[in-house]
Amino acid sequence: MVLSYKNILLCLISFFLYLYQMRKKELEITDPKIIDEIIAGATYCHMGLSYDNKPYVVPLNFGRDGNSIYFHSAHEGQKLEIIKKNNNVCIMFEANQEIVNKGKEACKWGTKYRSVIGFGKAYLVTDDTEKREGLKILMTQYYDGEIELNDKSTDNCLVIRVDIDHFTGKSSGY
Repeated sequence: MVLSYKNILLCLISFFLYLYQMRKKELEITDPKIIDEIIAGATYCHMGLSYDNKPYVVPLNFGRDGNSIYFHSAHEGQKLEIIKKNNNVCIMFEANQEIVNKGKEACKWGTKYRSVIGFGKAYLVTDDTEKREGLKILMTQYYDGEIELNDKSTDNCLVIRVDIDHFTGKSSGY
């Protein structure tokens, strides 16, 4: 077999998809419409980061535009320091969580939920136009009215864009 660029690329894509296979296939969500619905219904998300083999997870407000997720941040902090060193991240969204009470026996309890995890790369937005657009996208997640941005508010924050390579969804109890 000749190892052409196309063959190597196909092998890498297959390996990437293998890494993110869901163990319990009956719980997997593959329908993009349901994945979109879960993300739209989430009030916040969690970003998972890692540096020097140490995990770090932070809850965040977000806005979504296709496969790009936008966040606002202070100009300094641990999250930014990690992104500068390792921009590989995952974002977890969840909706419709409900504890399932099945009495006194501990292992009979559970949770109904729908969740989505996106794997991608985080970028610190430096372009002022994209920063403003990212803030508008974030605001429309939570506010239906006309959005006003002024220089003072945009200067006081930093915008992070995560470009998602792959979404995977999971549902239990629905």
